[in-house]
Amino acid sequence: MQCFSKNNFKAKVKLNESLPRIFIPLKLKLSLVDQKRSHDIGIESLNFSVIDKMDLCGRLFNFPSNILEKMKNLGVFQFERRIDHSKDPVVVLRESSVYIGQKLLDDNIPSKDRRIILIGNQGTGKSFCLLQAQCLAFQKGWVVLAIPRGIDIVNNTTPFFYHEKTGLWRQPEYTSSLLDKFLKANLDILDKIFLSKEYYAGNYIVPKFTPLSRLLEIGVSNLLVSHDILEIFLKELNIGNCPPVLFTFDNISVICSPTQYISNEYKAIHPYDLALLRTFYTYLNGEFSFDRGAIISCTSKSFNNSDRILEVSLGFLKHKSYENIDERIISVVNGVEHYVIGNYTPKESNNILKYYLMANIWL
Repeated sequence: MQCFSKNNFKAKVKLNESLPRIFIPLKLKLSLVDQKRSHDIGIESLNFSVIDKMDLCGRLFNFPSNILEKMKNLGVFQFERRIDHSKDPVVVLRESSVYIGQKLLDDNIPSKDRRIILIGNQGTGKSFCLLQAQCLAFQKGWVVLAIPRGIDIVNNTTPFFYHEKTGLWRQPEYTSSLLDKFLKANLDILDKIFLSKEYYAGNYIVPKFTPLSRLLEIGVSNLLVSHDILEIFLKELNIGNCPPVLFTFDNISVICSPTQYISNEYKAIHPYDLALLRTFYTYLNGEFSFDRGAIISCTSKSFNNSDRILEVSLGFLKHKSYENIDERIISVVNGVEHYVIGNYTPKESNNILKYYLMANIWL
């Protein structure tokens, strides 16, 4: 029996000596058992009435309940495996929030003119800035598509095969699960958008006037045509009177290192040769575009040297003579605007800690 104490708190814990000891860093241990709901302690919802007010920077906001449900369906809270961010999430309004909100104000700008990569040090809130962008886009009635964890595409955790016609490697299971998230998060909109013509996807014929929701259902239930369905879906979102589209990707840094997938020649497959990543890259570099919409991604410091390679390619850092920059990386970020997210200010950090205290969240 061991006794742990902190100030006036004491607890006796009986250790099972037959089990292995697993020690988790203190900063990762968030106790949410007795957490109070954010709206019960006066936290307001994030919306466009506050997003452009710099004087509100530092204040905390939650997501409207109907929007939160859409975001959960989209799987955007999966960017951090160790902590569940989907339970009554609260975010800080920051300068980056105002910047991203202003970028999304106009519904009529094509995505090729609104391509952004968020960069900054680890722990500066780049992923949370993406969450705010997704929340605001949902509120405006946009179609919101998200790839929440780029690492999951390159870490050899999903089946893949070589597609001879395109010369790219497809990941049918992952792509199918992605289509399912797109469907559930945007069902109310996709039910009302219909195919402009007949399409062929593998052995499937998808008739004209099929709802986009039904199109995605085909890709969800038939893995081998999931990528074909994805391509048709993205193409159709650019036809007729479709709403604007926000397409986000958390952790674009994965392009800078070989994947953990091995080809038939026993060589590591480059991310550029994965069909799913190539599809997103064609929208990020402006090769393909939505008539109305935005493409937003962010980097990660989790990869050695990858951020520097990206930041040099973006023109944020000066290229050194001895550095070899992969032309494929340069092509991916061609013409992309970058925004630097700084560290949390004392006011922002203080308000977060106050919220933890008020909500009974303890470290």
